[in-house]
Amino acid sequence: MGRCGGGRARSGQESAGDPGRGAWTRGVPQPGCGSPARDRGVARRVISLPAYDTNLFTRGISQADFSRLLNDPDKPLLNRAIAGQYAPGSTFKMVTATAGLQEGKITAETLLACPPYINVNGWIYHNWASYSLGRMNVARALATSCDTFFYQVASMVGDVTLA
Repeated sequence: MGRCGGGRARSGQESAGDPGRGAWTRGVPQPGCGSPARDRGVARRVISLPAYDTNLFTRGISQADFSRLLNDPDKPLLNRAIAGQYAPGSTFKMVTATAGLQEGKITAETLLACPPYINVNGWIYHNWASYSLGRMNVARALATSCDTFFYQVASMVGDVTLA
């Protein structure tokens, strides 16, 4: 799920003057954002942004209000927390790094290149950067989110081990 402004979720009392926006976080809510709110590591509630005023539905929503919600390009009626589909993205880099370290394919000191793209078994995979970020170890690769570093590690570990 995406970041939702980078702050903590406000309680209903803190946001009582802002109907329908009780779950947004500090900063401007970003479309396409869903996030679990956690309390001691346990998910207590889930938020989806952008939000809308749910009170519009309590006594029957007008056609104009419903059309506005339905045609909003940010799709506020889509509950991203339960219906959004997101690629695993950088979260899988931790899995790949852990597998590489546990399987002995890399160490904390192993240096691999971080080129703009890499060819793995005839497939071209691109990094987020269109230029080389140089050679780096796993800690720096995580910090810079070097895609091509982790493609190399995944190739060393193998798909069966990663599955």
